[in-house]
Amino acid sequence: MRDPILAGLTAFLVEHQYCGELDGGRDNGSIWLQCSCGAHITHPASIPAPIPGRPSKAANHQLAGLDAEDTQDPGR
Repeated sequence: MRDPILAGLTAFLVEHQYCGELDGGRDNGSIWLQCSCGAHITHPASIPAPIPGRPSKAANHQLAGLDAEDTQDPGR
């Protein structure tokens, strides 16, 4: 399973690596990156643990026979 925090921060880094200066850190339980172009991203430093006995959204979609693409555009 991919770590969504790492994936989001990596995507931001790739998109802004040649844009300007990058800065980042960890404050108040969040991880953040900021670009000198004005773009920024913040994520909680950890993913909350799932509630026992409650299926995840991905599991609900699999049970309903939906793919991730089916949930992206509700107007289809």
